[in-house]
Amino acid sequence: MKWISKFDFFDLYKVRPNGFNPGSAVSLKKIAIPNENTILLAGFKMVWKFNEEKKGGSVAVLFASNDKRKTYKEILLNDEDFEDIDSKGDYTLIKSYTMNNEAVKIHQLQLLNNKTFELTKVLEYSDKSIFYSYFDGKYILQRNESIPKIINLLNLKEEYSIPTNEIGKSFFHIGDTRIVYKKKQEIIEINLRTKEQKVLSQLKNKYDYFFYIDNQLILKK
Repeated sequence: MKWISKFDFFDLYKVRPNGFNPGSAVSLKKIAIPNENTILLAGFKMVWKFNEEKKGGSVAVLFASNDKRKTYKEILLNDEDFEDIDSKGDYTLIKSYTMNNEAVKIHQLQLLNNKTFELTKVLEYSDKSIFYSYFDGKYILQRNESIPKIINLLNLKEEYSIPTNEIGKSFFHIGDTRIVYKKKQEIIEINLRTKEQKVLSQLKNKYDYFFYIDNQLILKK
């Protein structure tokens, strides 16, 4: 990853892949670096500034390079605006949205293959109570007003409900189908697929809050 240290965000923003002219018709929001050779620039562009025959509006776009930014491929995301991007392993999760005629955001989750740059639509939703997070390259946490789930984005038929009636609403997805939760004085890891459980820590004192991030336990009273 030494090559990336030569450039800051503004240097990358000035790159002109296939006529890309940032600062006027294109707005970049995020950069992702899946591996040492690949860089992804995500944002949106004003369509009419590239084609006067097309009327106003914007389109979410991704500029992908697998040769250390020497060349870029433009990938249209079939949405109005870009929302977020998260690269893990072989895939990059892309969140984008379009506002419909009733001013409701229609969100879309897509997966980009980091090697082939093949883009696959996975999910579409408009429910404001649904939130997706903790993508690990395959599985993702879906939170909603009812029962949260761990979902395999490569195979939507594979999903696992999180038993909040048993473990409570405070838990952390740590990858694959594993979550960590606190029960009384124990920090417990459970694999939702295999049902295996193990105690990670036995607490001596009482704590009101806990966090489990990057395999590190943080406790607060």
